[in-house]
Amino acid sequence: MKLIKADFTPAEFRWINREAENPFPPVVAEHEGKAYILSGFEKPAESFFHAGVLSLDELFELSLKIHGEPDPADLGRMIEIGESFGKKYREINVINARVKGIRNAESLKILSRSPQSFLEYVKTKQPSMKTVGMYAALPESHKEFLHKYISSQPSVSAFRTAVETLTDYADRDINPDDAMLTKKLETERRETRTEFEAEFRRLGRILGGDISNQSGFETEEVTVSFTASSYEEYLKKCAELYDSRENAAELFRFLKENDIY
Repeated sequence: MKLIKADFTPAEFRWINREAENPFPPVVAEHEGKAYILSGFEKPAESFFHAGVLSLDELFELSLKIHGEPDPADLGRMIEIGESFGKKYREINVINARVKGIRNAESLKILSRSPQSFLEYVKTKQPSMKTVGMYAALPESHKEFLHKYISSQPSVSAFRTAVETLTDYADRDINPDDAMLTKKLETERRETRTEFEAEFRRLGRILGGDISNQSGFETEEVTVSFTASSYEEYLKKCAELYDSRENAAELFRFLKENDIY
């Protein structure tokens, strides 16, 4: 890398939102006949460190060496930069190593367009990719509520609970300025959950066994089991399950009505 005089205006290759201060001249590199600046974006400069002619992968690799590991919003901007060069995230090594699945890629892109104060919270708290995905899928009014909700710096678990609650009520018209919204919805959700679980257990009993859902109702799989203390009791329980098999239709209809199936 050599120091050169600035006799051109490079385009920005910028995925980081806020750059750390450093005393060094900006770094530039060339790609497909065009110069790109990789650091010192806000710094007036008369000279640059020139990194030579690089491939797109090399541009990303060098920028990571300069700025360090990207946060979730940075990844979203990296994906969009790659797309501006006609590349999908899977075709860029440093992004493909950090992003698993097109749904996550789209969620990160949506996150990267959020207000700066919200992105600072995400950078500090580092919510899970699952939480980021739920946030990205929310209506704009629900996102707006979360943008205001984080002003109190909630814990990661409190933020996750708020996102989960809003996801359950994604089709509900809400007032983003209602500071008590999540408490109201969480109370309603607990009451609904209690009613749901009572009906789920009732339907399990008429199947002739104990019923459970190991995923916390994130999937439709159910486990039906029974306990037997003798061979005769075992045969009896099996017969009861077989005789009640038609009741399973009612159980899975109930799950489908509640968006589980």
